Amino acid sequence: MPKLSIPVCLPALSIPGFCPLLPAQLRLGLWLPLLLLTACSRLTTVQNVREHPQRNWLTQTVQLRGTVGNRAPLLQGQVYELQDETGKIWVLSPNRDLKTGMPILIQGQVRYEAIEVEGQNLGEVYIEEQQQMPPSP
Repeated sequence: MPKLSIPVCLPALSIPGFCPLLPAQLRLGLWLPLLLLTACSRLTTVQNVREHPQRNWLTQTVQLRGTVGNRAPLLQGQVYELQDETGKIWVLSPNRDLKTGMPILIQGQVRYEAIEVEGQNLGEVYIEEQQQMPPSP
């Protein structure tokens, strides 16, 4: 039976996460999932999304941390206000199990609903929830 040899890199002798003994494809394969996760979403604040919604529309997901505020049930989920220390924003969620005051960490897409009344744009920025993660302190 052939022996499987796994190269060992000493942290003091190499760049963290880099092992010159591993093939380049394997080194990339170890880092690529981490790079994709960090490049696709970032923790931000409600205030940042509200002040700069065009930065995030349809191109990026954002992560928001806060507590569940007011809620309104829908046939296929609910909408709720996510509150953080900078403000409130509505979130469209397929989850109906959320309770007011519950801490939450979500990943979602920034959306904008245009509402025009007598020539005035009264549209609203909101988040379409894609995933809930366990809230961390």
